[in-house]
Amino acid sequence: MPWQSLSSLFVVMTMFNVTPLLVSGIHYIGYGKKKELGLPSNEWNYRMEKRDEMYKRIEKEVRKSMK
Repeated sequence: MPWQSLSSLFVVMTMFNVTPLLVSGIHYIGYGKKKELGLPSNEWNYRMEKRDEMYKRIEKEVRKSMK
């Protein structure tokens, strides 16, 4: 590999490291929480958050009806 290709190799290696950093930063700014790795874990946590919201809503309704 000639030395002239080192600059382009440096750019490619830098982008492979900067792109995930930008994606996780944008995700943190948009959602206010750290991006987790892996699609199954993201789907699981999303469903658990929706479940918890539903439980809290139902709990409010039940407590209001008990008064």
